[in-house]
Amino acid sequence: LNLDRWPSRQAVTHTAREAMDRLQSARHGVRRSCVVVSHSLGTAPGVWVLEDPPTAIAAAVFMDPIVVMLEMPDVAHSFLYRTPRSVFEWLCFLWCSTETGMAFFFRRRFFWHHNRLDPKITERIPTLFCLSENDQIVPSHIVRAFASEAMPKAEIKWWKGLGHTYFMGSWSCQSEVVQWVSKAVHLTQNCKNQMGC
Repeated sequence: LNLDRWPSRQAVTHTAREAMDRLQSARHGVRRSCVVVSHSLGTAPGVWVLEDPPTAIAAAVFMDPIVVMLEMPDVAHSFLYRTPRSVFEWLCFLWCSTETGMAFFFRRRFFWHHNRLDPKITERIPTLFCLSENDQIVPSHIVRAFASEAMPKAEIKWWKGLGHTYFMGSWSCQSEVVQWVSKAVHLTQNCKNQMGC
């Protein structure tokens, strides 16, 4: 456990840029746009990549995102301070929120205001929010209302009856995301071919 080296915005965007360069080299110079797909805590680095893209971004998918409405106390309280009551909450408590590295990161190195999605990004990049109705960490009802109002171009998939990360066990949820990404990439490519977008 190296508490001195934490994933910074610069490190993440540098790594993304390096990965895209390697892919371009492997494709003999062809550079393609990419789709940023992220989940939960991973939505924070996803936002960093969108703000400083290593290449053209075809679309973005945020599943159970913590980056929307971070000014609400729900995410921090749910993850760090809530008394566990269910099996899922105990798993989060034991392996995530109280694990030494994660606890140190969230209490000392994670600045909530640096990890918020700017709604303007969704105006220029096709965006999908996948929200679990019974999310134990993200206030999904509030996020859905805010995203509908502040990000009208973004699409929202409402996963009825699911909790945080439960989509991983649902073939239909995974299939919905794959279909949306495929459609978004196709539309982006058509736009470039027809209008030079």
